[in-house]
Amino acid sequence: MVPPSIQRTTTPFESEVYAVVGFYTLFTPDLRVSQNVPGNQVCLDGDIIRTFEREVISHRETDISKCRYVDMGGDQERMRCPPEAHTTVISYNNYFFSPVNYSVNVCLEYDKSNCYWTNPDGPEREVCRDSGKYEGIWAQGTMFHYRCTKSVSQTFTHPLEYEVRFMQDVEFPDMGIHKRLVDIEKRPIARCE
Repeated sequence: MVPPSIQRTTTPFESEVYAVVGFYTLFTPDLRVSQNVPGNQVCLDGDIIRTFEREVISHRETDISKCRYVDMGGDQERMRCPPEAHTTVISYNNYFFSPVNYSVNVCLEYDKSNCYWTNPDGPEREVCRDSGKYEGIWAQGTMFHYRCTKSVSQTFTHPLEYEVRFMQDVEFPDMGIHKRLVDIEKRPIARCE
């Protein structure tokens, strides 16, 4: 919420003031999935930062045995699936979290000997087997399908307060729209109930 003290009257060249909240990168228990969560949607539970609400990760699966091919004319066919062929599978239903103090592993060298290139009637693609163990939190962009042979660990501490930036979009003739910083506030992370 934008405090009334910094709200400004708008002009045709200026937007209303709006808030941009800093975020925390939180994880699932297997540490493979992370999500950026705004600071006003997390709480402090001992030495753990977690989401207020349980988060759901789901994906859609299709039972193609319930589908059929439809002739589109000429040599074209298209698969049509009735609504009952699709189901939503929930793969995660819990909090995202992170310790206040945590380490991130960065892979410096990969071993690709567990992979090979194949081309069974299509574009060439790489297939990898037995990638090895990746325990702990790994840096974004880690190639989990390769074995990591050399890594380093970097230690971080989440701040116990987050930043809220109050911004305003301003349009300048011949220069486009620019963002103007109006004010910055620091807010403490709420305690979990």
